[in-house]
Amino acid sequence: MNKAGKSSIDARNRLLKQKKETLKTVIDTIEKNQKFKKLLLYFLNSLEVFVSPPNREIKQNAKIILDLEGIKTLKTVSMQNIHVEEIVAEVADIIWKLISVWNVVDGELAKTFVEQGGHEVLIEILLQKDEGPGSLPLIKALNGIVQIPTLVNPLLDAGLAQTVKLVNDLYPNDMEIIALNFDTMKKVSNLKNGRDFLIDKGLVPNIINRQSSKNFFLVNLKYIILLEIISNFLLLINLYNNKIT
Repeated sequence: MNKAGKSSIDARNRLLKQKKETLKTVIDTIEKNQKFKKLLLYFLNSLEVFVSPPNREIKQNAKIILDLEGIKTLKTVSMQNIHVEEIVAEVADIIWKLISVWNVVDGELAKTFVEQGGHEVLIEILLQKDEGPGSLPLIKALNGIVQIPTLVNPLLDAGLAQTVKLVNDLYPNDMEIIALNFDTMKKVSNLKNGRDFLIDKGLVPNIINRQSSKNFFLVNLKYIILLEIISNFLLLINLYNNKIT
């Protein structure tokens, strides 16, 4: 390797080291300042910048955050501030961006996220939080993870059934969230053990009863979302009927 090539590699390594140190400082500061809302939000926003467009190194930054066990810090922050909407919403946005690049789920990041226990964090936040800002990116993350078959079983073990039921109860009028919830169950049903899981956990009757209410048909329902819901709805009814017969 010539001198110019070695110099270029050394420069990249220095930049990577600096970035790791910067991210560690941000995560440590978040960990140590959870009682100071404005300061906490400032550093959460700073962390989100590293995994948000137009940053060109989103995937590398997300991997560094996960390697630094940043997900544990986010869990602590969210649990201690579960009723502070701005903080939970910010944590939720970061969680979604830790498994996606430019709003598209990245299989490698999602795998690392689950290995670090991130799926347990997002489920726990959903189970603890009230209706309000922050749920959509968490539900998107949940839906994104189930796109990868090998990552579904950890979700089932972590409490996916209870989460889906709760989301249905909290957001009966939110068509985007309902569509994501249906799509999540549809993907789970494609697994070998998915059909029995959906039915044994009581998800099919729950979703049928909930979406049979008058709230299901809203005046402002978007046509494309309605088609998606109906498609998933009919699939689950068919699964349920096959099981009980």
